Amino acid sequence: MSKGLIHPLSAFLASVLVLAQPALAVEVGGRPLVNAQWLSRNLSREDVLVIDASPARLHAAGHIPGAVNVDIFSFGGREISPAEMEKRFQSWGVSAGKKVIFYDQGGTYLATNLFHDLYYHGFPVENLGVLDGGLAKWKAEGGAVTKDPTSAPKAGDYRVTNLRPEARVQLAEFLVASGDPANHALLEALDPAQHFGGAKFFDRAGHVPNAIMSPTADYFNADKTFKSPGRSGGCWPTWASALASRSTRTAAAASRRACPSSRRSSWRITPG
Repeated sequence: MSKGLIHPLSAFLASVLVLAQPALAVEVGGRPLVNAQWLSRNLSREDVLVIDASPARLHAAGHIPGAVNVDIFSFGGREISPAEMEKRFQSWGVSAGKKVIFYDQGGTYLATNLFHDLYYHGFPVENLGVLDGGLAKWKAEGGAVTKDPTSAPKAGDYRVTNLRPEARVQLAEFLVASGDPANHALLEALDPAQHFGGAKFFDRAGHVPNAIMSPTADYFNADKTFKSPGRSGGCWPTWASALASRSTRTAAAASRRACPSSRRSSWRITPG
């Protein structure tokens, strides 16, 4: 696997950590997750940019009025330079001082992936948000949906002047985590079929040794909203809080207790 290729599911887990941080409780609308009511009240504001992270065909089938479509599958997951990312962000209409709200169909990793892209590239976290429950919750709450194409946004002026390197793990640290499960919790967001080798994302089936399976479905309620940090039985709040406090051993144990799908395994990636 090319080291320049970033699996979008890894960004999902990283973004969940950001959304779980108590220190970020003063974000857009009072928290990083905004609800349909907040977005409905603020949708027409000039300083609010709404980005639909859904694939283009789903966006065309119905989207929140004025939402700019950024289809992650149209540009892939290959890492590019900060200068190139800056141009990409500007093409979305991202500007300094704007509040950027991402959404997808609900219950997927797409909105959080784009959230993480901007977060990693230094965008002020107080101006970032994710629509809780995505389009599914928006529609359930009576929000307007249109098939009319959104006009191309005016080019934004956001400049990437600093990165948040702590938001990503480099390969060397990743390998240490895999080889030292007593002191590290290596979490993956792969579905069981990929984790156990029934499906292949790359050229080999299986998963990294000692990875704890924590599929995206474990993080959402039936209505596709995120599970609450204070809710009994929630998966991500348990290990996210432990990781935030750097108690990785506690995080691994908590993940296995709280999440029905979480398992640590020595299953190794094998040739396909």
